[in-house]
Amino acid sequence: MFDLIQERETGTSLAPRTMVYVVVHGEANPDDSQSLSEVGKEQVEDLTHSRMISTTSRIYSAPEEPALETAGLLRKHFDAPVEVKDCLKTINLPDTPNQEYESKLKAFWLQEKDDGLEENLQEVADRISTCTDKTAAGHVNDSIVFVVDSIVSAVFYWLVAGGEEYVEDWLDTGYASCGTYEYSKKGWSLIMPPDNTFQREPSSVRDYLSEGLVDDLLD
Repeated sequence: MFDLIQERETGTSLAPRTMVYVVVHGEANPDDSQSLSEVGKEQVEDLTHSRMISTTSRIYSAPEEPALETAGLLRKHFDAPVEVKDCLKTINLPDTPNQEYESKLKAFWLQEKDDGLEENLQEVADRISTCTDKTAAGHVNDSIVFVVDSIVSAVFYWLVAGGEEYVEDWLDTGYASCGTYEYSKKGWSLIMPPDNTFQREPSSVRDYLSEGLVDDLLD
């Protein structure tokens, strides 16, 4: 697991560090969650012009189509290669939001039993921890990007920042948002929480869930 560090270290140490940007894919089409909506593409464009990401040598993408499409748009702007990492994948959900989709989300976040889920919350956290540690350690004194879905972004933020409000953090996660982190041998530091306020038309996870599911998750 992570060595959790909530604030960036200060001092004169010049220990090797890796700057890591965690980007949530742009908003997907409501009727086809496997592709970005026009708003989602615009959100990613806004990100590239926001200076949230100063530079990157490599973009690591989750295998889902919205992440891959987002990574492709970032590649064109930053002229950096894209590498797909299965260990950044999200949980197994139906492609189209429906009753089963919401039932699985509820079971995952409330840590209820659901035989249809391949991983529970702790197992996803362990996988993301191992994946990001290993990847960041291979980029000493470098800057890299992880393009993931909102669930993976929220779990990663929770792992680094700590706390117990990760369900609400997930609900408020913005599409094409970017969080900035720093990795060293001593662990992870949070530089800037995920943010999408630079967008012309921002949207978040909460905007696309039923009120009933949101209420269940926050009870």
